[in-house]
Amino acid sequence: MPMPAVTIGEIVDFVGGQYVGDRNCSVSAVAPLAEAGENQLSFLSNRKYAAQLAQTKAGAILVPQNLEGEDERWVRVDDPYFAVARVMTRWFSARPPSFRHRHAIAQSLLCDGPQAGVLPCA
Repeated sequence: MPMPAVTIGEIVDFVGGQYVGDRNCSVSAVAPLAEAGENQLSFLSNRKYAAQLAQTKAGAILVPQNLEGEDERWVRVDDPYFAVARVMTRWFSARPPSFRHRHAIAQSLLCDGPQAGVLPCA
C-alpha cells in the first residue's frame, strides 16, 4: 500500500537540519545517490561518493554540515548516516525501500566495510 509523501520541511525539523530549498516539496522514499529520483531522499555520509552529488536526481540530500559548496537540495546535518537512519525509521520502515528486496534493508547502503549486512525490515 502506498504511503503518503513526507515534506522536506518535516524531515528538516525532525533531524535538526539546515535547508534553504522549498520546505513544501516532498519525498516518498529513500535511495542511494546514484539511483535517486526527484521524489526521493538520499544522503552523503562517506565522502568517497561526493562526486555523485553532481549527477544525482534526488529531491533532497542529507549532507554533512561542513561540506563545501551549495545546492538547494542539501539538508545540512551533523551526521548524515544517523539522520537517514532516523528518517527511515520514522517514515519509511513500514514499507519496503524502493532500492532493496521487500524483506530487507541492505546495511551496506548505510555503511562500508565488514559491518555490511542485512537488517530486517519492519
